[in-house]
Amino acid sequence: MKATKLFFAAVIAGTVLFSCKNEKDPSMAPACYSEFKLSIEAEKGSDTKAAILSADGRSLVSTWEQGDLVAVCRIDPDNGGLSKIIGVLAPASYGSSSTVLEGSVQLDGLSTGDRLYLQYPYKYTVDEATGDLWLESNYLGQDGDLNTVSSSYAYASCAIEITGLDGDDLSATKARFLNRQAIVKFSLTNGGLPLEAYKLRLFSPDLSYGFWGDIYYSHNGGLDVVSSMAPRSDFTVALRNCYPATAQPYTLYAVNSSNVYTAVTQPLQFADGSYNRGTGNLYTLSYSGFDTDSDWTIIGAIEGYSMVWDGDLNMWTNGNGFHVAASVNFSAGDQFKLRKGHAWDFNYGGSSISETSVAANGASVIPLSSTDAVGVDRDGYNFMMAADGIYDIYFDENTLSVIVVPASGAGKVSTTDVTPSVPSFTGWSLIGSINNTAWDTDFDLMNTEGDSWLIQGVTITDTDQFKLRKDHSWDYSLGGASSNLTIADGYEVFQPVVGTEFQSASNLAINIYIGVTGVYDIRLDAAKETILITESVDTYTVVGESETDLSSIDKLFTTQWDTKAFGNDMRDDDGDGVYEWETKVSELSSPIPVQFKIVRNHDWSSGYWPADSSNCTFTIQSTGTFHITFSTVSDEIKFWMDYD
Repeated sequence: MKATKLFFAAVIAGTVLFSCKNEKDPSMAPACYSEFKLSIEAEKGSDTKAAILSADGRSLVSTWEQGDLVAVCRIDPDNGGLSKIIGVLAPASYGSSSTVLEGSVQLDGLSTGDRLYLQYPYKYTVDEATGDLWLESNYLGQDGDLNTVSSSYAYASCAIEITGLDGDDLSATKARFLNRQAIVKFSLTNGGLPLEAYKLRLFSPDLSYGFWGDIYYSHNGGLDVVSSMAPRSDFTVALRNCYPATAQPYTLYAVNSSNVYTAVTQPLQFADGSYNRGTGNLYTLSYSGFDTDSDWTIIGAIEGYSMVWDGDLNMWTNGNGFHVAASVNFSAGDQFKLRKGHAWDFNYGGSSISETSVAANGASVIPLSSTDAVGVDRDGYNFMMAADGIYDIYFDENTLSVIVVPASGAGKVSTTDVTPSVPSFTGWSLIGSINNTAWDTDFDLMNTEGDSWLIQGVTITDTDQFKLRKDHSWDYSLGGASSNLTIADGYEVFQPVVGTEFQSASNLAINIYIGVTGVYDIRLDAAKETILITESVDTYTVVGESETDLSSIDKLFTTQWDTKAFGNDMRDDDGDGVYEWETKVSELSSPIPVQFKIVRNHDWSSGYWPADSSNCTFTIQSTGTFHITFSTVSDEIKFWMDYD
């Protein structure tokens, strides 16, 4: 798994946190602030706000408008950190890209050469303890329709330098605002004519890597751009840039009321602040060339096949990660997911960032229209068809997208084979009032080995109560025993001793209540029905591949790029912060290339090393023992082979 980083976002976020720590230190004496008037020339760069296209469609016109506000922070000369917000500026004139920004700032210890940071739009968070305002520089998930991005994210900024002081009047260098995204105008055509669509879905490898580490996103980089107006052929999009930026192909899915159209661009590279315009010819989907039986199937509650999660509809593949179920007869309200090898180990449902609906059975689902292109997540929500019809269902494994189109009737018809009835989820989960949920959300435990289960890094507050349950069902659940009882929220609850394993009670048992806010790991021995709750401790796991065939059993890592491969956990036996892992290679017919990363807490979003888009690489020439060490102190990774 590769990854990229938003360099600008990381720097800003880090410096804000650092300066916040200094500003909020209660041991520091309060500073004496003086108020100064600030009036400076300001200009929005020609590629800044892209809300209005010039008449020729080749450049961007940005204007200052009434209501625009600019936040001002001080830049620490030693470390580049940002202070709290010290002032707000507003334009003195409107309708032009140039204006004078006026307002006041509160500074202490002012001198010529001091630098100030300006950001538009003016967005902030409030420190409840002090009332101070802190700049919100949000660069996570800032892709989307341009109007949404320009109003919601920190997309333009600049730095100025104090040049003089006359009484309480400050003078400074000119403010030249620069855009922090690339602005891309996609003009869609089909057969040489404009193609009007109400939805455009984009995918590129860089988007995938960026989304992987973002806090608010769990899918693999599909970007949906939806028009709230009538269908259109031009989509102007703000694309967040990954670091370092490289040329990447973009996959496009354009959706209108009659069909879904697609195209893959040549590798494209977009620079910060740039305006990019191009025309692309899209074509309708066809399953010509889908001649091989796929190991992916569709399973669900589908009325026309009398299926209630007990059968699979077959799919075909073109051999390049594209799969299709053809001429599937759906009724409105039918639900389904995709799974591999007729098993639930690897299944896909709707993406967690998509808009959900509530089905008749009360479950949250992702509704699908008669033409649609949506993202998928592993173990995601069920899909639900919105209308009766016969459809072709495409699954693009490369972009993790599901595409629905009216059946082409081109000859293929998927059929069902009945498999033993199994729950849609098999395993143990945590459920309760965790994370502001109201006993309506399952947090799945991972199967470590045998019948042992684990969930790591769960934030549990001093008021939360919870239980464990099997297969997302209340048919069988585990709670606290009749000892160690206390009262919480007016109810009798079981309060475990953190760090001590306890015997649980089944089904109508009372809720578990820790009573102390913290981050915890919860381990279940399902065979013995014992539970161990401990304060969360970081784990480090080797994930990678040594063979190119993703469906094979990997010689080194057993499963490829699998963060849940507990057999690849590293060990720090002497507690010095250096974790070690080794594996024996006993049979080797030819040299094998190896690439890997180190991931924390079995989850990419918790951190990984190397922390950029590169992987550690090595070639094993013959049999022996492969070693990897990782220092949590220096982030240094070492790896070598002891050959036989």
